[in-house]
Amino acid sequence: MERNDMVLDDSAIKVRKDLEKKLKLNKGQMWSYDPNVSQRRLSDKIIIMKYLNLGSEEDLNKLKMAFPINLIERYWLRGMVYGGQNEPRQIHIAKSVFGIKRPNEYLENKRANRLKKRTQRSSF
Repeated sequence: MERNDMVLDDSAIKVRKDLEKKLKLNKGQMWSYDPNVSQRRLSDKIIIMKYLNLGSEEDLNKLKMAFPINLIERYWLRGMVYGGQNEPRQIHIAKSVFGIKRPNEYLENKRANRLKKRTQRSSF
């Protein structure tokens, strides 16, 4: 069990289970994982990243109901923003999931700050 599961209420747990079930039923979404995935519990990270990358607006809204927003943001930043994946999708997520008014500026600042931190650490 992931540590973030403990903060979820019953309705959030139900939405999480629904999102997981939808992924498992759509075999094409889980192509890179074990074919017996339907019998295992998917991690929060896998569920969040799959829907951030491929989910509809409705799916994104369900993500916000199922998981703490800071957890979604952490996986979004690490999995998409810092890696520079799918810029149009990042902008859409910034606006619709996080309500960021100027997403281009926000994304540039996040990447610049991360690069600055990494270069500062490596210069010691």
